[in-house]
Amino acid sequence: MAENEKAYDFEVDGIYYKIIGDGCVAVTNEIGAWKAKSYSGDVVIPGEVSYEGVDYQVTEIGERAFAGCESLTSVEIPNSLTFIDEGAFDGCKGLTSVVIPNGVTEIGDSVFLDCRGLVSVVIPNSVTKIGAGAFCDCSRLASVEIPNSVTEIDYETFYDCASLTTVVIPDSVTKIGVGAFSDCESLTSVVIPNSVKEIGEGAFSRCENLTSVMIPESVIKIEDGLFDDCTRLKRILVDSNNPAYCDEEGVLFSKDKKQLIAFPNAKFGEYKIPDSVTKISKWAFSGSTRLKQVTIPDSVTEIGDSAFYGCTRLTSLVIPNSITAISDRAFAYCTGLTMLSISSNVMKIGICTFSNCIGLVSLVIPDSVKEIGELAFYCCEIKEVTCKAVVPPRVIRDNEKYSSEIFTVKERLYVPKESVEAYREHEEWGQFKEILPIEE
Repeated sequence: MAENEKAYDFEVDGIYYKIIGDGCVAVTNEIGAWKAKSYSGDVVIPGEVSYEGVDYQVTEIGERAFAGCESLTSVEIPNSLTFIDEGAFDGCKGLTSVVIPNGVTEIGDSVFLDCRGLVSVVIPNSVTKIGAGAFCDCSRLASVEIPNSVTEIDYETFYDCASLTTVVIPDSVTKIGVGAFSDCESLTSVVIPNSVKEIGEGAFSRCENLTSVMIPESVIKIEDGLFDDCTRLKRILVDSNNPAYCDEEGVLFSKDKKQLIAFPNAKFGEYKIPDSVTKISKWAFSGSTRLKQVTIPDSVTEIGDSAFYGCTRLTSLVIPNSITAISDRAFAYCTGLTMLSISSNVMKIGICTFSNCIGLVSLVIPDSVKEIGELAFYCCEIKEVTCKAVVPPRVIRDNEKYSSEIFTVKERLYVPKESVEAYREHEEWGQFKEILPIEE
């Protein structure tokens, strides 16, 4: 807004309006800024308003018009309205219910963001688009029915709707966006209709009461971390006619079983990854706190970022010869890990790869390793490190502006005899209290 431009054109009965076209106005606020707090109590928006002898039709609620009005308890929206703009009711914590009239075609991004008192909302069939984060952080919203006029559930539309127990996704929807239902901790079941073709990254992540889910035939694209940290998820099922995906023992795979996409967090005990698998997806096992042992076959050539993040009961791990690089955070927070064997073909260990693996007390780094990411073994209680690399592995930094560390504890380091001085002079490796030659 220009410095001298008014946020509104006129005010009638305590409501501020901005002229947006021939005979049309949008509801705005007094200063045109977030948290203007121009409104409180019960507000009735008229369908028409007169000012200086001119009649105007109210067709929009403007960007952040009611944002931050925590004392707003109810709002009556007229049938003349067609559009609710971005953040219109952001932070209206006293708002408990909303009826959107049949005529509104679009609900903008973050419209009801952080409306923590909102219990119910009626969305009419006239709505064709619900924006990103539209109901994000509506922690008391228990149920919602999405009309069959909507074709996409956008980015984080229902993120952190902690009381949401059920949701009806109509068969008009073809895409479920990134984090669409993430952190809906009370969600116990969801039916994905046979119209959905694409499901975005982390769409149902941290839905801790979700126990099972069926992937329909229509889905041809699933992004990483779909069910990350769904702690009660026992099985993921896939329609047998799906051309892109399949399941085996409740585990989600690509159709050819070369990619392991998601492992249900509630599965427990030991698990042997099939020999057909060449890739373990990002976040595939993340949050599987009941997994005690996993066998990674030599067929696997790629382990994705955070693939086993937070597998707290995993006690031992053998990185197979087929792996040449271990991705960032791949085994971070595996707090029960006490035995780690890294194959002699690994050349790179990523950033934070084994950070917070507090059960590790000793470590052998093979001579093949050329690069190790910062914080790779941070917050690990490793008292003794053996690094067989003749040339001290280079430290990969996430940000070159800051100094980086691989280890928290730097007690004793064993290196090749001919490399002792090179390690002592190194910026990172030289910080160990003792640097000694590997005994023959």
